[in-house]
This record gives sequence, C-alpha cells and structure tokens, in this order.
Amino acid sequence: MLMNAAERQLAFDVKRAIVLGTYIDHWGFPTSRAVVRAEDQVLELYSFPAEEKSGGVDRIATVGVSDAFDQGAGKSGIELVLPWHAHPERTVGEDLIPVVEDAATRIYRERTLDQGFFLPAPRRPRWLAASMLLIDEPVDEPASLATIPFAAAHVHVLRVVPIYSPEARLIDAQGLDAFDDLLKQSGCNVLDLERRSLV
Repeated sequence: MLMNAAERQLAFDVKRAIVLGTYIDHWGFPTSRAVVRAEDQVLELYSFPAEEKSGGVDRIATVGVSDAFDQGAGKSGIELVLPWHAHPERTVGEDLIPVVEDAATRIYRERTLDQGFFLPAPRRPRWLAASMLLIDEPVDEPASLATIPFAAAHVHVLRVVPIYSPEARLIDAQGLDAFDDLLKQSGCNVLDLERRSLV
C-alpha cells in the first residue's frame, strides 16, 4: 500500500535516524550535510572526516536514495558511500559532493539495485582523472554497516569507487576479480583518488 505524504515524511525521518545513527556509530559525527532533490524526494549527503574511529578515511554517504525502492512495500534499498584517503595538502570533500550527488540522483531515478555496474562522473573535479564510478560492495566496511535493518526491509550500503574507462572495460570483459588482481599486483589502493590507471 502506498503511503501518503505525511506517512512518507515520517518514514524518511525514522530511516534517517537509523541510517545516520549507524554511520555515526562507525565513523563519528559528520561535519556537513548537502541537501538535493531527485524528483519529489530529498536526498541528503553527509561528510564524515577522517579520524581514528573511521580508520583514517574520509567519506561522503547518502541518506534517502533507498526511498526509491521502498514506497511502503517493505522493499530493500541502497545508500551510497564514497570513501577516500585524506589528502595532506587538499580538502577534497566539497569537490566530491557533485560526484556523489550525480550517482545518487541517477540511481534514485532509475531504481536500480545492481552492484558491480558503472556510472559516468560528468561533474568530477579537474584533479580527479578517473571518469567512471564503480558501484560495488563496501569492501573494508563491517557487515553491520553494509546491511542496515529497517522495518521489514534492509538498507544496503554500496561503495562508490572512481575508476578509469579502461579499468571499466576490463571489469566488463573479465570481471571484478581481474581488477582486484591488478590492484594487488600494483600495490595501489582504490581509496587513493589520484592513483594512475592500472590498465
């Protein structure tokens, strides 16, 4: 049964409390929030700074994308997190808000739950050479964060990974394992946003 506007707002407020509370438990308190609209839905993007609790990793994470999949029917949905290693000479979080916003609004509109797929990054900052986004499992995050229980459904948190077009073609042709093997052989870390292409 579809919810009316008041019921949807209440459901969103409850979901925000649960999802954001889970983020805070794992990463500490956010330092900023950006609010954007996708169709009739508010999407919120929270910035979490690198600190000891968060493993020294900066993150931007969404709240609201999962509502595209849950219109009162108890369906599971997804939220997104873009993690990266803090840069010693540059504050990059504000630069990356449009990147996450574009991914979040596109997934919301298309209602896709797939993982291991790619999106373009048309509003990436100039210093970010990787032009594609891989949406994948949140590697290196605890299971309690990867799947967040909510009512009769779950919110699955997926990781946003900037990658290069040749790397996307490799994954398309040979699968994620081939890309993971290249990462291991090279010693590169996908959390380094200024790494070079592996292909």
